[in-house]
Amino acid sequence: MHGWPNFVADEALRPYVTRRNEFSAEQGCILWGMRVVIPPIYREGLLNDLHEEHPGICRMKVLARSYLWWPGLMADIERTVQSCRTCMVVRKMPAVAPLHPWKWPTRVWQRIHIDFAEKDKEHFLVVIDSHSKWLEVFHMSTTTATRTIEVRRGLFASYGLPEEVVSDNGPQFISTEFEKCIKWNGIQQTLVPAYHPASNRAAERSVQTLKQALLKQVINVDQVIVNLR
Repeated sequence: MHGWPNFVADEALRPYVTRRNEFSAEQGCILWGMRVVIPPIYREGLLNDLHEEHPGICRMKVLARSYLWWPGLMADIERTVQSCRTCMVVRKMPAVAPLHPWKWPTRVWQRIHIDFAEKDKEHFLVVIDSHSKWLEVFHMSTTTATRTIEVRRGLFASYGLPEEVVSDNGPQFISTEFEKCIKWNGIQQTLVPAYHPASNRAAERSVQTLKQALLKQVINVDQVIVNLR
């Protein structure tokens, strides 16, 4: 109302100074264009009014830009929405990055996927051929690397050596003993990223198939394995 000072040291006042030629007064209210400049005492209440129907960050910003302003208004809107439990529950999650598809194997037993499954304290080694989808399930008395290698040797003796073995980062598969056996046979070992089981989807799906069969309690564990083959 009485002009602006030539210099302002207070950072909190700088947003007002930069807009000093855009302010006006109407009926005792300060306006920035058509928007009312809100004093600090009323800001929290107006944020609650804008957020009453949980419209989300974008909608709240649109409404605010039409009627009111204060320094840091957009940041305050974001803070209000992000601290609202209801908004966080119903918000849209970011799009999942598309999976890079596995190269389709040209022959049987070219690439196999392996994983362990557990049901009622029973352990199973699940092996699936990515070309034919042939499933092998082994009832494991122990899941050590040594026992896993023994089963692997019997499997390779029956079907031959694959070109690639895909597994997660289980201790059996990343053990020095297992890695040496894989390399000694000239097989490529591929470990899927940690905490990303979808990368080994073939084995994960086979584990689900096994568990569904076990839930049906066909006869016993051995009979379920026979039925899966």
